[in-house]
Amino acid sequence: MLISLLTNLSFYLPELFVIIAMTLMLMMETTYKKTENGRLLLYIVGAVGLLVSLFLTMGNFDEPSKILFNQAVALDNFSNVSKILLILGTLGVVYIGYNSKDLDQNTKSEFFILTTGVLVGAMLVVGAMNLLSLYVVIEFLSILSYILASLKKKDIFSLEAGLKYALYGALSAAVMLFGMGHLYGITGSINLVDIAKGFTTLTPEKIQVVKICLVLIFVGIGFKISAFPFHMWSPDVYQGSPVPVTAFFSIVPKLAVITALCRMTGLILDTSHDLFSWWSILIQVIAVLTMTVGNLTALGQSSIKRLLAYSSM
Repeated sequence: MLISLLTNLSFYLPELFVIIAMTLMLMMETTYKKTENGRLLLYIVGAVGLLVSLFLTMGNFDEPSKILFNQAVALDNFSNVSKILLILGTLGVVYIGYNSKDLDQNTKSEFFILTTGVLVGAMLVVGAMNLLSLYVVIEFLSILSYILASLKKKDIFSLEAGLKYALYGALSAAVMLFGMGHLYGITGSINLVDIAKGFTTLTPEKIQVVKICLVLIFVGIGFKISAFPFHMWSPDVYQGSPVPVTAFFSIVPKLAVITALCRMTGLILDTSHDLFSWWSILIQVIAVLTMTVGNLTALGQSSIKRLLAYSSM
């Protein structure tokens, strides 16, 4: 068992290096003096860790696709491409944060540490292969995101953004967990592959219940990607958050959850033609409404942050 676990961990060196970089930055944050030189050293350590993780992820393209940790996490080129984009997005946002005047000098290191933590969760989201791992890693990156939104501790709007994000996030997570629990009750499994196989044996009545479960699960996913009609949190949260945090929210968490949505769609719903047709129509309708409402509403915004919130729906 231990040997199997260590073997699985060897394929997750990119995530481990990000965690190591985050740990080193935490240790430096508690020891160095609040000077620009010390902060620059912390940023260098973190950036090196992310770059090492980036190159290790590129090296994973030579590995065959596999499912690790008792069928809980997948390692394939689809997840590798997503991880590369996530790391590059984080590096870009960290550069913006280092040069941003919207962040207090004493919180810039905290910003890098928290974004690195969200990146770890995002890198695990893209490979999630069962409902439990998907829920846990989404909640992991969400909790750190709530802190990021309220990073300007003396700004009432930033504190309001963090509170709203946490309240809406808790509600959507509860609804998603409710749907996952019922889906497990119907199929008897939390593994996406086994759930897909179970769909073929369900009666038409149970398929209708499955549709309701999938809608409930999509509530949590739609909240993270600001899909209509679960987007109402994003304008206020984007406006109250610091500029680098707003940029980060529009890239990394959304890309990770969209990747998870694509994986779930391909694994679960492709096995049942009727269910796949229904899900495809639902996604198309939500996509059209999201793009229409988001872009039309963005036209009337005077705040750049609110414009970014609506246009990134």
